Amino acid sequence: MDREIVISAEGEEPRVAIVEDGQLVEIYIERPLTQRIVGNIYKGRVENVLPGMQAAFVNVGLERNAFLFVDDAQPGRIADEDGGAEDGEAPAPPEGRPRSITELVHEGQEVIVQIAKEPTGTKGARVTRNLTIPGRFLVLMPTADYVGVSRRIQSEEERERLKQIAHRIKSKGLGVIVRTVAEGRSEEELRQDWKYLKQTWNEVRAKSTRLPAPALLYKDLSLVQRTMRDQLNEHVTRIVVGVRREIRRILRNSDGEAILVEVHPSVAALLIGAGGVNLRELERETGRTIYIRGSDSCHIEEMNLRALGDRASVEAKALPVKVGQRLEVKVEEPHVTNAADGIARIEGYVVDIEGGGKRVGERLLVEVTKVFRTYCKARIVEGGGSGRGGAAGSGRAEAAGKAEAAARAEPAGKAEAASKAEAAGPGGVR
Repeated sequence: MDREIVISAEGEEPRVAIVEDGQLVEIYIERPLTQRIVGNIYKGRVENVLPGMQAAFVNVGLERNAFLFVDDAQPGRIADEDGGAEDGEAPAPPEGRPRSITELVHEGQEVIVQIAKEPTGTKGARVTRNLTIPGRFLVLMPTADYVGVSRRIQSEEERERLKQIAHRIKSKGLGVIVRTVAEGRSEEELRQDWKYLKQTWNEVRAKSTRLPAPALLYKDLSLVQRTMRDQLNEHVTRIVVGVRREIRRILRNSDGEAILVEVHPSVAALLIGAGGVNLRELERETGRTIYIRGSDSCHIEEMNLRALGDRASVEAKALPVKVGQRLEVKVEEPHVTNAADGIARIEGYVVDIEGGGKRVGERLLVEVTKVFRTYCKARIVEGGGSGRGGAAGSGRAEAAGKAEAAARAEPAGKAEAASKAEAAGPGGVR
């Protein structure tokens, strides 16, 4: 399996796309107004203790006080990276009655906590005193003292090898979880990762003694950094970064009014953005007109310059159709957000066919009614076309293209719709 990582780290909204065997499978967006705070470590002050709720509210410097439940206020087993209790040497839970929140914290007390759940609506973040600092191969647990190995490592021999290495490299009084990606890694690689994690923890401790509460002591990595840490493995064959930078470089060294570039559909989705927002931003930055064409014939790391010059000539190449023109095209798929319409393509240019959603696989004669920069609208000419599998006429649309094809493969919940159909069809740049 070829696995590729496409990164757009410019501007205020970094984006990362994961592509497997040429298909977009995941996309992540980090928006400035919703910056991730899960994993951040704070020095906070207990503001209220509520025995009836067995919880406390902690001021960590956010808009609302954080919620500390009794189970998160005392040391205990820490879930592994795969969501279950770790197979290691975690201490058994204490016998006798459960401890009360009033025995664990009191008002005015300064505590070091970590964000376990993002704030939502009127609720503040949920925090825990069981801290974890993830690295590439290991997770350091400052409040525990045991070794665990990810359950996804199934070989008992490998599990035992990694556990012995972890015992040798870890410091007394600190706990460690061996992550799934550590399978097959050398002791030296794990030792270097532990050295980095321990240094990070020492910096957190130093800040905690120096800064008054509330204070941020540790911030989790950015989207791009987390991707490199968590997604980079032996299956990744390519990492693609900076197509926007290359477009800027070309335009800086040219007097051309407009440019047409051709890229893989998943890259086109990132460049265009939802409703064309990213493309408009790039045009504002460069002061030029930019046309983006998605094509499956382009590999993930390729960017082909198709036209550069005055706007009229570039537009003629970028827009292969005109209003009133009749074309025979093959309906490739229903529209991703309007199933009644069908989608065809001409050299990567999207043709949105009104009422064509039920005629996927057929060749139809259509008439172009509206032309936009990333797609055109068309209506079916009754009596035209040659049915399923017939010969192609003028304007044949065999080339798959545009970001819409890639966006269809996106699993639900993996993105904020930044590369859905708007990037290539209705709702795109007009």
